[in-house]
Amino acid sequence: MGEVNVVEMMKKHNAVIGGEGNGGVIYPELHYGRDALAGIALFLTHLAQSRKTCSGLATAIPLFYLEEQD
Repeated sequence: MGEVNVVEMMKKHNAVIGGEGNGGVIYPELHYGRDALAGIALFLTHLAQSRKTCSGLATAIPLFYLEEQD
């Protein structure tokens, strides 16, 4: 979608977090730039606060599949 488009939509909808499939998180509380380290920090914070393992967190997330169509 493109970082600039994501940021534009985030501002339009007052989003608290956004990002793209490449792992870069856009977290407006820090800045409106794609930032993989911010995503890592948010994940580690959640991991510590939940007191779960990575696999424990993963089991709580529903599975989704991407299907390509011709």
